[in-house]
Amino acid sequence: MRVVSATLMSALVFALWGCGEPEEQFAAGMADAICDRMRVCDKGQYLDTYFGQGDCRSSQEADLLALIGEREAQGCAFDEEEALDAESDVRDMNCESFYEAVYVDARLVESVWSDCTEEEEE
Repeated sequence: MRVVSATLMSALVFALWGCGEPEEQFAAGMADAICDRMRVCDKGQYLDTYFGQGDCRSSQEADLLALIGEREAQGCAFDEEEALDAESDVRDMNCESFYEAVYVDARLVESVWSDCTEEEEE
């Protein structure tokens, strides 16, 4: 039943993608995907860090919204198609791939933006 629920949730996120700002939809959907993977692949860290799935989703979504704001300030272009692909990729990752993407490369969502320029330091 859990697999069906995740599949239905993913389908709902994709169906609602057109509602609201794409970046906000991405943050919510990706937070859900990250928390699902973390709960399965890094349960110890998940249990140490979060009170439950809702707490994880809220925290991850806030982090993603902050990242979106940073990328907007840098003049990066948000790519909706890449965002959908990135979320789908996270949902389909095995635990080894998830670990590498999150803890080794720390670049889980970077493909979502293009044309980024670094802010010059004063």
